[in-house]
Amino acid sequence: MEIWLRIANAQLPFTTASPSQIDKVRLLEAAGYVKAFIPPVHIDPDDCTRQDPTKVFEVTARGRQALNQGSIAHDLPFERGEFHHAGS
Repeated sequence: MEIWLRIANAQLPFTTASPSQIDKVRLLEAAGYVKAFIPPVHIDPDDCTRQDPTKVFEVTARGRQALNQGSIAHDLPFERGEFHHAGS
């Protein structure tokens, strides 16, 4: 998983504004691998949905353990191809 390796090798905080990467960070946070600030989606005055950038502040002990073992949660939905961003 590209985003996981980018986060693991990045100087934190890691910031992304990509909707698909934000969705993956959301799942990594739910799995307990990272701690992140993910702003809520909002609607601007022009009636467009917006997502402000997400910041990953920490790789957790569980995340470091997964990295050390050379494994990640392959049962996460996006690893099985089941997770799709609403805009995709």
